[in-house]
Amino acid sequence: MLRIFEVRTADIALTAFVRAALAVELGDFTPADRLLHETEALAGPVRQGSEGHRADGV
Repeated sequence: MLRIFEVRTADIALTAFVRAALAVELGDFTPADRLLHETEALAGPVRQGSEGHRADGV
């Protein structure tokens, strides 16, 4: 399965995003959670509470 990711490199370091994406694929959500909190601290909420996941079609 191929996954498509989009990232604004001006907002976060590309290497941090790639590390977090690889960690999620391996089942470790710690780097992704840390990246999410850092991004929300800088830019506000990343996702609305009612917004579903695009990857699973929800």
